[in-house]
Amino acid sequence: MSTMNVPYERLSGWLSKVFARLGLAPEDARFGAEAILAADLLGFDTHGIRKIGNHVSRLAEGKLDPKAAFRVVSETPVSAVCDGGKGLGFPAATRAMRLAISKAKASGVGITVLRNTSTFGSCSVYCTMALKEGMIGLCATNAAGKSVVPVGGTAPLFSTNPFGISIPAGKERGLLLDGATSVTAWTRVMDHQWFKKPLPAGWCVDEKGMATVDPEKAKALLPLGSTIDLGAAKGWGLVLAVEALTGVLANGVMNGGDVPPSEKGRGTLSAAQIFAAIRVDLFRPLEEFKADMDSLLRYAHSSPGAEGARPVRVPGEWELASEEIRRKEGIPLDDKAQANIKKIAEKHGVAWEG
Repeated sequence: MSTMNVPYERLSGWLSKVFARLGLAPEDARFGAEAILAADLLGFDTHGIRKIGNHVSRLAEGKLDPKAAFRVVSETPVSAVCDGGKGLGFPAATRAMRLAISKAKASGVGITVLRNTSTFGSCSVYCTMALKEGMIGLCATNAAGKSVVPVGGTAPLFSTNPFGISIPAGKERGLLLDGATSVTAWTRVMDHQWFKKPLPAGWCVDEKGMATVDPEKAKALLPLGSTIDLGAAKGWGLVLAVEALTGVLANGVMNGGDVPPSEKGRGTLSAAQIFAAIRVDLFRPLEEFKADMDSLLRYAHSSPGAEGARPVRVPGEWELASEEIRRKEGIPLDDKAQANIKKIAEKHGVAWEG
């Protein structure tokens, strides 16, 4: 399968036009395109432009409201409850994180919760917004859908409930942690279905709760840890903690919502999210903190690599480097992604020359 690198600006401009054609306001169209492609820049190809067909089709079918208005329901100097109006998650999440950052600039801490939007892609996208402001960033979502079984269960009850943390550094790029509370993201299962590749052992169970490596038989994901012996009880606890901090705290959709099995992983139904930005100088001078973070990250690299293994990496090291490279060299698109873009371009009358 061949790939081609496409400049970020070209993809962003085209996708903004698609969203505008579907009825989004210009700024929402731009925010949506930028947030989706930010995942590609960071190397989260499973969360980026490869999956736009789901979002576009749901807007076109009226399952997401293109005219949805982002609304602040209530707020204090350090917090806000926001509502996305049952619209596309990417622009609403961008606004919620921007609001958290604005409050942190003024008051030191900003925390927002968001309800009534669709999935917002990768947590890293919003955490890096705080990182680029020299702040600590936090983010989590219950993502909607039922794809994760409880430890020892057979019926999927919750989403993958991902979370993200970003911490700035000085000369080093910083720390960026992004992960599902399940053993992996459902989009990665879809990726194996896309390329018809067997699943790694320990990812999924079939409809009877039995382990499977067949991507077509996979019906649910296991919590982080996979089995009790490998720490799945911790992963299961994290699933519930994220659910409490998103759906329960935001008074939004809970417990995966009313989701037909056919919608699992399609990123189309209501989700709830939490965003936070923290100014480091509440605790100590920022430059001193960054210098010590540099020391910490360099120390983390000091362990010699195991035989046959790649050198030690810290979370986010590859992703933040990828962003720099892909902004210069473009975003790689495989044949299927290119074909999907051309199909959307033809269907919605937004020219694409690939």
